[in-house]
Amino acid sequence: MQGTGMTENVRELVTLLDDEAEVYRALLAVVVREREALRRAQVEPVRDLQTEKERLLGRLRTLEDRRGRLVDILAQACGCRPEDLTVTRVAGRAPAGQRSELLRCRDALVEATERFRQENRRTALLLKHAGELLQSSYRVLKGLAARCGPVYQRGGRLQGTRLQGKLVCSNV
Repeated sequence: MQGTGMTENVRELVTLLDDEAEVYRALLAVVVREREALRRAQVEPVRDLQTEKERLLGRLRTLEDRRGRLVDILAQACGCRPEDLTVTRVAGRAPAGQRSELLRCRDALVEATERFRQENRRTALLLKHAGELLQSSYRVLKGLAARCGPVYQRGGRLQGTRLQGKLVCSNV
């Protein structure tokens, strides 16, 4: 896999992986700010951050398209299928000066994507908790309405529910 063409392709892969890691780090910062805005129930910042996330995801899609085309070229040079190509495999066949760069890029990208996944899970838990609190509040309101007398539903049925709910504190 030695040669000028391969050196250029590996250099381009290093650049792409660095760019992808940068986008994931930017997405991570947006997700953290978004979670804080959600926690404070600030609607406008959440909308603005959603726009920023869409822009970053568009940039990531563009980088992924470029990387997909490059993987096809590198897989052919490595004598394997594109789906079997890994950074480690390319690094093993890359010129000596580029091996450490490829492995550094791989590690940076893995770290950035893992941190992004963790922050997404934290945001998902926050939203799940908020949804549970909303459902609980709705049940409490239904119970209060039932205590005030019957509630007539569609079709002429009467609704009567018992008061129930969750303990809510000032911290989420």
